[in-house]
Amino acid sequence: MDIKFSGSDAGGFQFDPNAAPKPKRERKPRKSIGSKGGRIAVNTLVTLLVGAVFFYVQMPAINLHAEEFYGFVLLLCVTYCICALFTSGFQGTGAKGYFTFVKKQCTVPFFVVAALIVTALVGALTSWVVLRAKDYQALLPIESGSFASEIEEVSYDRIPMLDRDSAEKLGDRKLGELADMVSQFEVAENYTQINYQDRPVRVTPLETPGVFPVSEAEAQRLSRGLAPARQGMRSWKDMRFAVEQSLAYVRAKPSSRVAVNYPALQVTYGEMEKGLERLLRLLPFLDKAPEVLASDFRWVRIGPDFGFTGYYEPEIPASHVRKGRFQYPIYKSPPDLRKKRPYHTRHAIDCKGALKGRGLELAWVEDPVDIFMLQIQGSGRLRFEDGSVRSVLYDGQNGHKYVALGRVMVDRGLLKREEVSMFSIREWLAAHPDQVTDLLDTNPSYVFFKLGKPGTSGSKGSMGRRITPWVSVATDQSVLPNGLLTLMNVTLPDEGGEHSVPFNALTLPQDTGGAIKRNRVDLFCGNGETATHTASYLDNRGAVFLLLPR
Repeated sequence: MDIKFSGSDAGGFQFDPNAAPKPKRERKPRKSIGSKGGRIAVNTLVTLLVGAVFFYVQMPAINLHAEEFYGFVLLLCVTYCICALFTSGFQGTGAKGYFTFVKKQCTVPFFVVAALIVTALVGALTSWVVLRAKDYQALLPIESGSFASEIEEVSYDRIPMLDRDSAEKLGDRKLGELADMVSQFEVAENYTQINYQDRPVRVTPLETPGVFPVSEAEAQRLSRGLAPARQGMRSWKDMRFAVEQSLAYVRAKPSSRVAVNYPALQVTYGEMEKGLERLLRLLPFLDKAPEVLASDFRWVRIGPDFGFTGYYEPEIPASHVRKGRFQYPIYKSPPDLRKKRPYHTRHAIDCKGALKGRGLELAWVEDPVDIFMLQIQGSGRLRFEDGSVRSVLYDGQNGHKYVALGRVMVDRGLLKREEVSMFSIREWLAAHPDQVTDLLDTNPSYVFFKLGKPGTSGSKGSMGRRITPWVSVATDQSVLPNGLLTLMNVTLPDEGGEHSVPFNALTLPQDTGGAIKRNRVDLFCGNGETATHTASYLDNRGAVFLLLPR
């Protein structure tokens, strides 16, 4: 029924029952982009681009046994479908028409997903223990034999079939094949050589990471043992800067994201933020009442015990130009470092001159061992001939695995295990200059640097923020992520190198390193004689506690 307006005296609004309804405007169909082949090419290109970016960031396993592989393929299929809908113009009328259009565009991805589902179901069914009981039984053959005759101690004149690094690599690979066990066990670092069936092999135990609640009485005992002077501070208020650095880092992360993920413990970045905020409020009271840490936090111990080492800021004499005794360059990051992975090895750079003549020299020093030690520490200071001092900071790595020089020297019989330290290594190299190049080349890893801003001091950690001596520690981020509030209990070396100095300390993971793997903590000792001595001799095991907000 149409409504008309009349301007006459007798008029007003009039209803005309015979008037035809106003016709609806038809929606113009959206046009598709290009030809069918062109659309398929665009859809495929976008899908490959998204897949490449996702693969670069997340590195999903390309393995039918890995759940993340199915998620990766599903992402590609969804991406292709979305692109197909856009490039084809959302053609269709009504719900049925749109459904038909979507089904037509997503036929191939649908069959791909269906095939993956069928593959997963068939694999799960065929490997079901109920149906493969005999096969699983056959995996554990029972044999009689003499342990003493089959596994004998290897004499020192026997040459092992594998070096330690190769044994570690094969052990990690084998453990990675056990999809259901990879999150439950850690490969221990103490690889041992044995004789198995007349063949020397290296074996190591599997360690189970544990989470152990700490009683309030034990937490109070540990809290009362804290002293700011042991960590180079006059008061716990001096720790504010370090806490604020961690807090800024944690606040930039999604609060719901899980940062600590153990079988029996999960901690989000939001919980870490809450804990750091609480510690900031408590700092003014800790000098008189450190026991409040026991009542205001939930304490858990992470096991097994961690291996503790140290690092420091070395100060190295340097020159802006190559002259006189200054003949060895410290390199900044090459522009093509990110494009070539892995990059040139240490041998290619130092012996073959792979970077020579490219203008990448930051400074020149007199001893290649100084550069090697600087690369191990990750940062330091350069004292130039004019008296100026500049910080030199980590700025990239060549992508090759770090090989510990001390371990190599022990394996070659050059040093005893109990003798290894920064000082003993440097003394041995200074006494045998003809072997320096060969020994340094055993570590293919190479670190590049950048100069700190003039007038600034202090090293930066992996958070991109300044770290604090005796508070900041470098850790494996999958075990103890940056920003986590921790307490560490270990003994440090005394003046004679013996581990007898108690170190019960509030610490903050704020750094990492290529050699920091699994249950290992690297304590940042700062600069100076005490820092150099402690970092050079520290090699001990100790306890790590997490302080979580209640």
